Amino acid sequence: MDADVQWHHLAVELARMAGVAERLLAVHADDGSGRCVVCSSGRQAGHYVWPCQLHLLATRAIEVRDGRAATRG
Repeated sequence: MDADVQWHHLAVELARMAGVAERLLAVHADDGSGRCVVCSSGRQAGHYVWPCQLHLLATRAIEVRDGRAATRG
């Protein structure tokens, strides 16, 4: 199974969890300098550009839930 299909399946599972995608979007936000507030904290400070992978996954999950995502695999 390729990475795009795995990513889609993960988004589908996340879409089934009420409110989780929205919470991820709320916390994995731009810090104002193009970095993720959460992913760029601690030892990883400044290393993660926004949108981070979790923000992208949460966005995809909402698209899946709302029927706006292309079906894959």
